[in-house]
Amino acid sequence: MFFENKFLVLTLILCNIYCVLSKTVSPLEKQSLVRLGRLRCTKHSVGGEIYVKDYNTLVLENFTYDGHAPDAFFYVGTKNTLPNSHGIRIQYPPGSNEPLRKFNGERVEIKLPNGLSLRDITWFSVWCRAYAVNFGDVLFYSRNRIC
Repeated sequence: MFFENKFLVLTLILCNIYCVLSKTVSPLEKQSLVRLGRLRCTKHSVGGEIYVKDYNTLVLENFTYDGHAPDAFFYVGTKNTLPNSHGIRIQYPPGSNEPLRKFNGERVEIKLPNGLSLRDITWFSVWCRAYAVNFGDVLFYSRNRIC
């Protein structure tokens, strides 16, 4: 009986260790991402790949932006149009009202505003409010529709 209890305790300990380790392995997180496409650069060295993490989260991999525009933000649109000033501004970092800083090949996780999911959006853009200029985008409608 002593060995049976010891075996049970050892099994439980090993199971707990496995569970903890399996939740901290970062390469598994990247495997769950679904690629949407490459940002089409129009200005200010915007570039990178855009992925879906879940219905409320976009992930930019290797995101670049020179940071020189005075009023650049992440924007999403809900109509089948090209990116424009009628899109929805996304605060980045969350809660910030500051324009985007310089990015150099970084991973950026973008949470959509409350009440908005990836089913609703048709485009993503790096947009300059002051000059109403699109610096780079990915269109999701037509053949690239997310859901």
